[in-house]
Amino acid sequence: MDLEAADDRVAELAQAFVELAGALADGYDVVELLDRLIRHCVHLLKVDAAGLVLADASGTLKVMAATDEQARFLEVLQLHADSGPCLDCYRSGQPVDVDDLTVDDDRWPALADTIRHGGYRAVHAVPLRFREQTLGAMNLFSTKPGGWEPPMARSPWRSPRWRPWPSWASARLTAPCRWPSNCRPP
Repeated sequence: MDLEAADDRVAELAQAFVELAGALADGYDVVELLDRLIRHCVHLLKVDAAGLVLADASGTLKVMAATDEQARFLEVLQLHADSGPCLDCYRSGQPVDVDDLTVDDDRWPALADTIRHGGYRAVHAVPLRFREQTLGAMNLFSTKPGGWEPPMARSPWRSPRWRPWPSWASARLTAPCRWPSNCRPP
């Protein structure tokens, strides 16, 4: 990546955070905010689709956002099967990377088949955390096989303390319940 392209990516990332922070500051709808987050991730991370699950107050995972119906279907399928990269990521609190589903399909055979039939060849799940608590996970789907690396060296994505939203806003999402009254289920 040349310097000019890197500057453009940094500007796009900064704009995405400004937009998300603005939505939090203005009073927000959680589903709309998460939808914006995954759309920014798809654009900025150069993946083809994304889905996001969050745990409700009882710890049950719910699909909160997806870029399209296929991604939403794959998230729902994982929840019903109680298996898949997003669930493994949520349970372990660690990223789960499957660089090629045609090679690495023995962890979730039926799910890997369904993901491949949907046109995706790779999936990468990223935990969403607040302090030491994993609140959910985001799947990033790609139609091309291969390893996924965040767009910036030493990216905060791999850090256990990375937050998908500003720390000053996290209290609003978790206190006292992770489901604010203005949240509408998908």
